[in-house]
Amino acid sequence: MSFASREDIAQNLGKVFEEIQAIFPGHGYGKKELRQWFRHYRHLLDLCRNFDGKVLEIGTGFGVLAAGLAGQLEKTVFTIEHPSRDFFSCKEYINYLAGKGIHLVGCDLSEGIPFRNKSFDLICCCDVIEHLQPKQITLLSHEIYRLLRPTGRLLLSTPNLGRIHNIWRILKGEPVNPGLAVERHGETYGHVREFMTKELTEIFSGLTVEKIAYRPLLPVDDFFFSWKGPILSAIARCYTRWREEIYMLLRKT
Repeated sequence: MSFASREDIAQNLGKVFEEIQAIFPGHGYGKKELRQWFRHYRHLLDLCRNFDGKVLEIGTGFGVLAAGLAGQLEKTVFTIEHPSRDFFSCKEYINYLAGKGIHLVGCDLSEGIPFRNKSFDLICCCDVIEHLQPKQITLLSHEIYRLLRPTGRLLLSTPNLGRIHNIWRILKGEPVNPGLAVERHGETYGHVREFMTKELTEIFSGLTVEKIAYRPLLPVDDFFFSWKGPILSAIARCYTRWREEIYMLLRKT
């Protein structure tokens, strides 16, 4: 069972944001950041609006998507996160997820995903792949294929390497991918590299692409809040492939 309207999705998501911010007040978003991430998660949940089946989310983070899915689909959601992350030491967070019917499992993607073959009808891997090393990405694609049931779907999102803000950086002679000293969070990484759509379809070549969307997001860094940001974003609204985020829905055949 899923919510019937986008208004229901937005209402559920707004409640989730309030609940998680109460658990992690030190990580509260400002108004601009909230607007950005609210739009992002609302679009992800909208792509799952008519879905029914067993769900796995890869990369729990603060739990926004998992909690949104649990409320929207009204069923158990399985989700995995690296055991080195601080989330596992927060009892209030663990209890919050459990109360939503979310099963959180500690998992190092370098060692595979601890579920049986053909366990899931939907796997969400949203804003995860850009944090992984090449060997982890290869293993991840194999594991997702193994875990999906026939006709099961993968929901994927990641920053768009070809977005207009990166084109602007290249024109200025600036790099667009992170340097070699990648930020660490426990035993996980910040952004390692970004991708274009063709690369993603090659990585998950065992799956059939059902839908590709490029969505504009409000940029959050200071540079893009200058006069250039709104102009570049306006251009990207006209040419969709220059937008900030890639969303893909793929099916196992």
